[in-house]
Amino acid sequence: MIGTKSIERIEHIYSEDPALDRDAEDFAEKWARFRDGSIPAAHVPCKPGCKPTVFHIRGLSRKALLHVLSKQGAEQAMEALALGVVGATDFEHDGRPVVIKRDKSDAGERLSETTLEAFLALPLIVELSARVLSLCDLHPTIGQGF
Repeated sequence: MIGTKSIERIEHIYSEDPALDRDAEDFAEKWARFRDGSIPAAHVPCKPGCKPTVFHIRGLSRKALLHVLSKQGAEQAMEALALGVVGATDFEHDGRPVVIKRDKSDAGERLSETTLEAFLALPLIVELSARVLSLCDLHPTIGQGF
């Protein structure tokens, strides 16, 4: 059996965030559990005195997904990011905290153009847009009691 979920909201930590303590004994296990939604970001091992940036993302509505899929390449990735990122904790741009602002658009609420300027790092764009789109996937275990 397969199924879909309603628009889901999750926490996401960039996989190369320098705050992550990859040398922690239980890092791999906790990272995997965080990525599958079993534990919150606060339980991911971090270096002493460091906090990772936590992005708050959601899956896309049908209208937003159709809008994203009508785009090509880099524009598609930026639109997925703009429509799917709804917040961030401990995110800085040019040494200043980023204030997430959203504007209305035909495809739904999205990051403002000013806010998008803080996301201009290709690896971050690719990872966040892929994560947003992954929330629009089929879930083979829904309804099977797993």
